[in-house]
Amino acid sequence: MTAPLIIVTGPSGSGKTTVVDQLLKRKKIPLKRLITCTTRPRRPGEPKNRDRHFITVPQFKNEIKKKRFYEWARVYGHYYGSHKTDIKRTLAGRKPTIVDLDYQGMRTLKREIPGSLAIFIVTPLNSLKRRLLARKPDPRDYKRRIAQYKKFMAAKKYADAVIINADGQLAKTVRETERAIRLFLSQSRKT
Repeated sequence: MTAPLIIVTGPSGSGKTTVVDQLLKRKKIPLKRLITCTTRPRRPGEPKNRDRHFITVPQFKNEIKKKRFYEWARVYGHYYGSHKTDIKRTLAGRKPTIVDLDYQGMRTLKREIPGSLAIFIVTPLNSLKRRLLARKPDPRDYKRRIAQYKKFMAAKKYADAVIINADGQLAKTVRETERAIRLFLSQSRKT
């Protein structure tokens, strides 16, 4: 028996990582985080090895060559992936596992790990723009992320639940996400 997997996805700046952080802090549902790998630099104040293993491009490519990722993608010029070792270790436990991924990773893990839950966090485009600008991105990176918004939004049809994260509504978004997870966990216990 493996622990249930919950995947939270959405466009860059939608708040998916913040929602996951809030769920883990609240501890109303016993969740553990799946740590993923990336080659992107850490953001200011972002802890090392809490959400992601920050590795070099050569290290990442070596892991790809050795087929050690369940899923990986190059997004906005950086590599992201879910390492098989991390997934197997996390899912071998009893606590449900939660991870925030881009839509490509969500689709792959849904296919590779049947019975997982995918929650899509949606944010209105104007809110998303403000959030991305608050990160003080490189102008080219900002334009790329905005251009990808439509592609991300088209992927919401692959999710099991879609939750809106409007400005100033984080607590509501977290409650709705928690409700979707509770429903999923109660249904998965019955099967």
